[in-house]
Amino acid sequence: MTSRQSQSQGAPIPDGWPDDSCDATRPREANQPLPTAALNDDWPEYVVPRPPVKTAAPNVPSPVEPTPHSAPDEGQVGAAIPAATPFPKVGLPLKFPGFATRSALFQVGGAPGGPLSGPLASSGQYELNYFGPRLSMRDKRIWEMAMTAAQAHGWLDSEFRLSLWKIAKGLGLKDRSSKTADSIFESLQRLALADLSFTINGYASGRGKLLGSARKGGSLALVSASGSFAGVAFTKDTRFERAAPESRIVTSLGKWLLDFVWVNEEYKPGFDVEYLLRLSGSGASSEGFVKHLRKALKEVSAAAPDVLVSSRIDEVGRDAGKWMVFMERGAEVPPYERPQKERSKGPGSSKGRKGQKKPKKGGVAL
Repeated sequence: MTSRQSQSQGAPIPDGWPDDSCDATRPREANQPLPTAALNDDWPEYVVPRPPVKTAAPNVPSPVEPTPHSAPDEGQVGAAIPAATPFPKVGLPLKFPGFATRSALFQVGGAPGGPLSGPLASSGQYELNYFGPRLSMRDKRIWEMAMTAAQAHGWLDSEFRLSLWKIAKGLGLKDRSSKTADSIFESLQRLALADLSFTINGYASGRGKLLGSARKGGSLALVSASGSFAGVAFTKDTRFERAAPESRIVTSLGKWLLDFVWVNEEYKPGFDVEYLLRLSGSGASSEGFVKHLRKALKEVSAAAPDVLVSSRIDEVGRDAGKWMVFMERGAEVPPYERPQKERSKGPGSSKGRKGQKKPKKGGVAL
């Protein structure tokens, strides 16, 4: 049997499997086995974090009943795939739900992968509860690319082929070694273990994995988008296009800050340091966070002056957590789409357009 060799592991890939594109032509049968020759049998076992003993979270009501959805079994990455359903009919390019940026779902600082369980810090319109590995800003970019490929595939809960090299290129990586492919697949595994329950604006609730499943075959991954998650997240929340200048920002806090400013209007009263620290998921002290925040503010202003014009931190008092951060918003706002419920109210809820001027009145959310 003729085959091409994987550039990452040296494992043969059967003829007919492209090594640099995803198959967006038809849904894959649920749980269809991957050919043995394409599997990476040397892949180290991913240790799945076990949920702690369930205790009631103080003053944080669970958005959905926890009983129908349990933690994955040991060694399993993603639950069994249910029947395929069409990807939600949303515009191109794909825009992403606001809670992915207005919360500590994707965090800065520290290594990803450590277990997390419980409520996530978020802005006022969301209630988020999370069980799974700690996710980084790099995981966020990989998730965005995977969901864009899922939209092109056209189906939820249906596996499709995703090129790890295309993901690497999207991250700006030139190294095509097995180490690069493995690190990207580790991220896909984390996303397939990331169990999020959420309530949006008090009326829309959902629960599911950020990715439905993830399996590896050489320089390809077989992944699926979760219908229970994407079916609600991509239809019931305001969704935003990604910020273009992100590639010119190096630090993870800078990337997080650009996303935060990008999806929010100018807020005249300012934000206290403690609020930004919690929302970014940083484990630093208030004083340490301020040091990194100064650098990130300068980085974003230099890379995206049309998004962030200027900033300052008012150091009043001894408690650095209470210091106020003021950010002057630029004129460019992201293209965005409101959920169906809000969009039906009239033309005032229509899509935002790239380059439109900011509203005269400041506010936290667009």
